[in-house]
Amino acid sequence: MSNPNIKPPIQLRMNSGHETVMDFGDGQSIIGKRIVAYIIDAVILGIIGIALFFINLASFGLLSPLIAVIVLLLPLLYHSFLISSPNQATFGQRAMGLIQIEATTGQRLNWLQAVIQVILFYMTLSMTGGILLAWCLFDNKGRCLHDILSNSRVIPSDFLDKS
Repeated sequence: MSNPNIKPPIQLRMNSGHETVMDFGDGQSIIGKRIVAYIIDAVILGIIGIALFFINLASFGLLSPLIAVIVLLLPLLYHSFLISSPNQATFGQRAMGLIQIEATTGQRLNWLQAVIQVILFYMTLSMTGGILLAWCLFDNKGRCLHDILSNSRVIPSDFLDKS
């Protein structure tokens, strides 16, 4: 079912006549969904972290160095692999009907773009206490600073035909 508040995608010609940009409508309408999607992903990562804690306890701490590395890399790997996967979304984004795309072409992000996007996201989150995430409130496409710097965009999944 399509959201009547969002314009259908259209192609706009750039000055060169060769480049096209996809317009996916008002990005402001998905900000709440992005927040809920991140909370879902945080809960999933938290459950995995708790499981790793109990695995560490069961090993009497012998796996502590390995588990420390896993805990540090887990958010990066979780987000990067899922965003660059054919589903183009984390489990939270899928639950909220969102996908991530390359902003100018509308294509799926490659793994390196996804890694850059995730690193920028966590830098924005940790270095400013999340204040820079409010950037999306002032961007007419609802893009956060990490989206702009990585040339990505979060859109409703019903804009892409998966058939």
